[in-house]
Amino acid sequence: MKHPLRTGICLFLALPAFVSLVHAAEDADAEGPAVTPEAKAVYDRMSATLKGLKQYSVTVQSSQDEVLNYGYKLQHNANSRLDVEPPNHLFAEVGGSVPKRYVYDGKTLTLMNVAQDYYAQTQAPDSLGGLVDALINHDVEVPLMDFLSQSLQDSLLDGVKRGRLIGTSQLDGKTCDHLAFREPDVDWQLWVSQGKEALPCKIVITTRYTLGDPQYQAVLKWNTSPGFKADHFKFVPGKDATRIPFTANNLPASQEEQP
Repeated sequence: MKHPLRTGICLFLALPAFVSLVHAAEDADAEGPAVTPEAKAVYDRMSATLKGLKQYSVTVQSSQDEVLNYGYKLQHNANSRLDVEPPNHLFAEVGGSVPKRYVYDGKTLTLMNVAQDYYAQTQAPDSLGGLVDALINHDVEVPLMDFLSQSLQDSLLDGVKRGRLIGTSQLDGKTCDHLAFREPDVDWQLWVSQGKEALPCKIVITTRYTLGDPQYQAVLKWNTSPGFKADHFKFVPGKDATRIPFTANNLPASQEEQP
């Protein structure tokens, strides 16, 4: 173990040089394009991969900071799964304190409270992009669905002030390109797998100018050949399930900030 006092002194002496390097990097970014060509190339590979998927299943292990009074910070964890068949099929199971299920068949959206066995249904837009917009307008949480939708629509980088390729990292046995982006109020990082399929493996979002700088983190694992059955996106209620009216009051509110 390193001597803490000696380590602290070394860090203190190195701090001015480190700050100078940070400012120099920021000045270089300001002079160049908002998103460097290297970062844009990785993003474009990821976007092309996502657009080429006929169907996929992705599991999401996420954590979300909640900042209480006086800066006390709690972390909430959840496991979720998204089954997607573009352009208009979605089956999602969202974990957490209130497990939820979403089923979208291109015409109808079903939201189900799994623990209490009740569900609500409503007519829905005829595309995943339209569905995501409607859910966001109602502050409904489907983890990373807006991220995936914006990636397909090439709008994820809208509002980005700076973006750069940081380097490479090993995640779950895969070599990933590490990207970092800055928006006016949010910093977010993205790890994209190298190789034949450029898929997002991890996302970290930091909300700036908010007490405690809360973070949302998600680790993604992909199955790009799930082979869904024909009725996978058809909702069939159980015999004891109770249907309730679809109103804003019974929609599950979002607690996770997405990019």
